[in-house]
Amino acid sequence: MITALVRRSRPGWSTLFLFGVTLAVCSCQSAYSPAAARMQAQKDYTQGRPCVYVAGGYLFSEPGIPESRKSLVRNLPRNWSMAGCTNPLVNHSGKYAAAYNAEIISLMSPPAP
Repeated sequence: MITALVRRSRPGWSTLFLFGVTLAVCSCQSAYSPAAARMQAQKDYTQGRPCVYVAGGYLFSEPGIPESRKSLVRNLPRNWSMAGCTNPLVNHSGKYAAAYNAEIISLMSPPAP
């Protein structure tokens, strides 16, 4: 059906339509990439507002935090914005949360002697 609509429209519209769809998909993926998560974690840490991201659809977890380091982030607030089975970000939440949480752990860990 979409191809029929594109064929009936002017030739430039099909290119514009495909470009818009591609842009939307790519921008969503890059905004929630592990690299973006690490940058956000560094920004949050330097601004004095680190948190722990919770991820998952039906089952929630705090990815990127090993059991041995849970005490380090015990008192940090939890960010539930990427959790929940009806959340459209749930597909990106695991990798983003793992990268963010791992970066927060590394920033909060004392330096090795």
